Amino acid sequence: MAVERGAIRGLAGLTLSLLCCSPAFAKPIVAVTLAQATVVTAADGTSHVTPLAAGVAVERGGLIRYTITAKNSGTDPARRLVLTGRIPAGTAFVEGSLHGAGGHAEYSLDSSSFSAQPMVTKTTPSGTTTVPADPSDYVMVRWIKDGALAAAAASAFSYDVRLK
Repeated sequence: MAVERGAIRGLAGLTLSLLCCSPAFAKPIVAVTLAQATVVTAADGTSHVTPLAAGVAVERGGLIRYTITAKNSGTDPARRLVLTGRIPAGTAFVEGSLHGAGGHAEYSLDSSSFSAQPMVTKTTPSGTTTVPADPSDYVMVRWIKDGALAAAAASAFSYDVRLK
């Protein structure tokens, strides 16, 4: 998929946002893939990650890992790369499960505003207060690449969700 400017949506709610300083000069070609796997922790504490095949059921409480990868096969860097993944209905984001290098994460409670630490207002008997949101309430996560994605390079991030 060639992307010079704009947003692409697909792959189970995956969003790629890519802005280039000038489409006339920059020629990144970015392909985005989404992989799903189950994560099972054995009695000895080791985790086993198995690709999730179509039609395979995951039981309540099970973990699914989403890995979103962007690969630039173009000749110029892809600037301001933002990869966004949904937290599917019936699942909850697992706090501390996001992994990636060369970028930073932001989370959303409403699919439109993002923050590194979403906050919510709680009403207590003594008034209202603003507190960090529970990560299980996140509905989207996005990975913002620090710097450009070089030509012939790839960047990936992953996160886990637990079935409710």
